[in-house]
Amino acid sequence: MRRIAAGAALVTTLSLVAASGAAAVTIPRDVTGATTMVSEFSARADARTALQATVTVENGSSAALTDAFLVMSVTDDPLDSTEDLSDFLSDTSAFDMTEVARTPEPADTSGDDEGSDADSASDSEAVEGDTIPARQSVSMSATASDLDLPDESAVYGVTLTVETEQGDIAVDALPMTWTGARLPSVDMALLATASSTQTAVAQTLNAVTDTSASVAVDPTLLTDSMVFGAGLYEREVVWLPGGSPDLVSLAHAGDTRLLDFSLTQRPYSSLAASMDLPWVAPVAALDGTTASMAAEAGAIAILPDARTSNIGDLREQAGSASVVAVETSEGDLPVLIPHEALTGAVATFRPGTEAQWARVVAETAFAAKAGDPVLVAPGDEWLRTPDTAALLNGLLELPWVNPVTVQSLADSSDMTTISVPDVLDEDADLPASTVEKLGDQLPELSVLSEATINPREAYDTWGAVVLSGVPASGRQSPDGRQLRVQEVLAETADTLAGVSIASSSDLNLLADDGDVPVTVVNSLDWPVTVTVVLESNSPNLIVEDKPSIEVPAGESRQALVNVSAVSSANVDMSVHLEREDGERLSADQAFSIRVRAEWGTAATAIFTVFLVLLLIAGIIRTIRRGRKDTRTADVPLSAEMPVAAHDDAEGTPEDNSTSEQTTKDRTDD
Repeated sequence: MRRIAAGAALVTTLSLVAASGAAAVTIPRDVTGATTMVSEFSARADARTALQATVTVENGSSAALTDAFLVMSVTDDPLDSTEDLSDFLSDTSAFDMTEVARTPEPADTSGDDEGSDADSASDSEAVEGDTIPARQSVSMSATASDLDLPDESAVYGVTLTVETEQGDIAVDALPMTWTGARLPSVDMALLATASSTQTAVAQTLNAVTDTSASVAVDPTLLTDSMVFGAGLYEREVVWLPGGSPDLVSLAHAGDTRLLDFSLTQRPYSSLAASMDLPWVAPVAALDGTTASMAAEAGAIAILPDARTSNIGDLREQAGSASVVAVETSEGDLPVLIPHEALTGAVATFRPGTEAQWARVVAETAFAAKAGDPVLVAPGDEWLRTPDTAALLNGLLELPWVNPVTVQSLADSSDMTTISVPDVLDEDADLPASTVEKLGDQLPELSVLSEATINPREAYDTWGAVVLSGVPASGRQSPDGRQLRVQEVLAETADTLAGVSIASSSDLNLLADDGDVPVTVVNSLDWPVTVTVVLESNSPNLIVEDKPSIEVPAGESRQALVNVSAVSSANVDMSVHLEREDGERLSADQAFSIRVRAEWGTAATAIFTVFLVLLLIAGIIRTIRRGRKDTRTADVPLSAEMPVAAHDDAEGTPEDNSTSEQTTKDRTDD
């Protein structure tokens, strides 16, 4: 094998500064247009399994790259820890490397008895490399099947370089786990957090297809299809507080109403609602106050993550342990400590690449050698890709990984008790007065929800809006959180005013009794049943009933309230709405009624007299008409009176004479 210095082999596309401080080596301009990607890599190898790598080289320049070779090199010494691996990935020039494969392969000179190293080098150089045409890409593969490594398990560093006549192109640096001997088994719990949004929950559950992995889920974001699709009945599941509230702010404010609401929210999924599961408490900062609140609310464990403000101190106290305990008013509460390196590799290290899988394998090998149980918990910082499911399945199927449950870690009897400050990270809290103001909205919303046709659904919907005013993510964006609080309070005020009485002008009552119309407006998304309560401030007007009406969603209905007058007066009235059980739903609305009962009596009398007069007049007219008809009927027609022919237009002189005589006779009568 030909030894080379990593500083000479790995020349980046821009420049390389050697560890000794040598001047930068500039790559020729023709190479700067080349890009590379590792499409295949053997993350682990042994004496029977070759180390292989495939690289795609795309030449984006206007000139061909000639005499190109893919060179694979391995560190001379193993990387003993996560720190060594991180150092190697950051700067390969500090490590001695040995070339183990080159493509195209050099000529085989093993049969030449008089060969020498110099002759081998000369033969290698005589091999013609590949040509990468301009604006095209090629795939290059290298295989090392005879690695001369010790018969023990270890992690080594591997570099891939493309050497051309125009210059060398550093492709990648990756770890390779050498399993020359069997690695010890390591207990590993994988806890995937599914929260934030329904889309994020679906993505996480789709990525965790191996049912030996555990999931921590916000139950309010689940659907029935998610429950079935993710096999939640077949694996370990723990709940997260619905809506992901900032537990630290709630604990420091000493107001648990929002947490209580969060934990009692009913999932929209009927299947999830049937699952009675424990919950874990994700925290942005772990202090005594927050731990005590979580313990009192029934959490089985605290779950910090990479964003927890004192995660470094927690890990320092925990050492290599994956679970420790913190003292609370309810006794010791387990604290789950995610494995930093392995969790980081799974969550954020170059997602979807061969380098990510190689590092995950290497970190599990380090963990196996350490011997302690491991918790992998990516949290909300998880960068998921279409390859994430394959990554997690491969992780849990490694020969030295033994999947266990989170509950088994939390139930461990051998836990170190750590100390935490009583209060921590107060500067990032939502002010206590704001937390109290948000909490005050819940009782009023609960009262209003009981008037709807679906109280639980209405309350959960409105309460979730209130809960969104104190998100855990708001600790990183105080200004945005404060703006959200204002929006929440405004939206809640609109909801509480959603069932109201339409304003009206003063009324007149001109009778001893009558109905007062009251219009009820419902702008909510649910039908409501309300009782209209009209109150009189004077004994001159008595309210006779309290009608109940159902008002459809988004509509209005009129209720008629019966009243009776005792005497005339101007009476001040008030009206409000109540639930059927008497719980008040709205504030009083004032108006006046002008009671003029005698006006009504007088008007009735006048109207009655008017009707009588009309009746008398009608009778008189009928009598007079009857007399006239009688006189007209007593005059008989003369039997001898000639009748004019219908077809004689002018008549005869005799006829006209007779007609005139008849008219004269009637006149005399």
